[in-house]
Amino acid sequence: MLARQPEALPPDLVDACITEFFDKMFTTVPILHRGWVQQRASEITTSPEAYCVIGALCVYMVALLRVEMPAPSNPLSMASTRSQTNSLGLRLVEDIKRMRNQTDYSDNPTTGTILTSFFLSAGLFNLERQNTGWFYLQEAITFVKMMRIHREESYSTGGPQDVMNRRLFWILFISERAQALHKHRDILLHETIDFPQPDPDDPVDELGIKGLTCLYNMFGAVDDRFSETWTSLRSATRVAWPQNTATWLAGLQQQLTEAVPLDLKCTKIQEADLRVTQQWLRLVVWQLSTASGCLSSAAHDESMTLLYPIKLSKELAETLQYIEVSAMDVEKLFDIAYSLADIIALNAVETGTYEAGPGDHLTAFLSFVSTLRNGETKFVGLLQAKIREVLPSLAISLGLLHPPPPPPTPSSTRSASSSGNAHQPLIPPLGRLDGTESSVSSPYGSPSAMTSAPPHTSVPMRFAVGRQVASPASPDAGDAATTMSMGVSRSIGSPAGSTSE
Repeated sequence: MLARQPEALPPDLVDACITEFFDKMFTTVPILHRGWVQQRASEITTSPEAYCVIGALCVYMVALLRVEMPAPSNPLSMASTRSQTNSLGLRLVEDIKRMRNQTDYSDNPTTGTILTSFFLSAGLFNLERQNTGWFYLQEAITFVKMMRIHREESYSTGGPQDVMNRRLFWILFISERAQALHKHRDILLHETIDFPQPDPDDPVDELGIKGLTCLYNMFGAVDDRFSETWTSLRSATRVAWPQNTATWLAGLQQQLTEAVPLDLKCTKIQEADLRVTQQWLRLVVWQLSTASGCLSSAAHDESMTLLYPIKLSKELAETLQYIEVSAMDVEKLFDIAYSLADIIALNAVETGTYEAGPGDHLTAFLSFVSTLRNGETKFVGLLQAKIREVLPSLAISLGLLHPPPPPPTPSSTRSASSSGNAHQPLIPPLGRLDGTESSVSSPYGSPSAMTSAPPHTSVPMRFAVGRQVASPASPDAGDAATTMSMGVSRSIGSPAGSTSE
């Protein structure tokens, strides 16, 4: 028997996490086979590796979906607050690390070793431990190379182990690119093996591979040239733009547009993940267009214009109002919403009275961000702060900001002076994010929001995509500034928080 704390990984938590994974996340992360997982779950009291794999899966599910289980099983089981959720997740991480130290996993890695590192990284990213999450992601990739899973000649039998290893490679390929773009970091994995095939007798598995194919189609665009250009935006060296930069960027936009078929048959959770990822990557490429000076008000290609984020946000908002968003990537959605707020602040677009506009879409995104992970992420406060900063009128309509007091009238001034009391304006109570305090109807059940700050001649725009830690009030000195042809000063940077532990 293993020497472990019996309450650290209670059976109810294990059962709940396995059920939720296969019910909600398998089609997004189609690695595990249910029978394989259940076998490992039955071995957690006798096998350190089984304990670590199942424990890491639980970290991922607790962090991503706030998995619930009956309270009597464990007082810390279902965290009702962010601090409790983080406490449970990080406690499981520490227990797994202690258990791993009882083995020589680094000298003799297995597929279970890689799965443990991968799920730890995914869980830690969702617990907002970005640097530690990156460490475990790179650890998983290192084990892949040690075991030569990145070499096609290693796949000789085509058996269940080969199937799992091949899928694991491609999920790590996609995960590394997604996180590297967030943090401007280098990539290590490249396309060196064949893509996995679905089980023809399993319709759910077929859905999972379809979704994985779409992700590959998108992140396959993030090649060495893309990665080096994007990463160099944060370095002190001059960016080496490719020849025919505008053509290259337009080609990337076209590839991303076609990566996810409009008529794709998939689950609602899959669709949310794929659509958010697609629009986020299109926004990343638009950021490259901004930094390269390719944007123009006269461009024939819509992706080369200032208002492209408006189009992306409209498409995404219209999709998300009908689909499941519980497992959506909150950071990608935050990036999209953050940049949208900057574009709205330019007063660069108008909408009809009865038409949902960019402000409505931003309101919808704030609602989604406030819902994901029970609203217990730093991104809720950061997005609210951004709206207060650049769109005070919208902030007031959402109840995020008190309206300014009305100017005193001569009669009220005389009255206040004669009575010796200062004028005390009546401030209405704060509204709710669902818009119930607003009298304006919106397609998303939130206040209509084509209201913004007064016009500016030059707006400092703090884009969120590809950001490092930088407060809006204290710009990161390492940001690469760029001036667009439209006279708008910008810098590739961000709000606070994403790379610190």
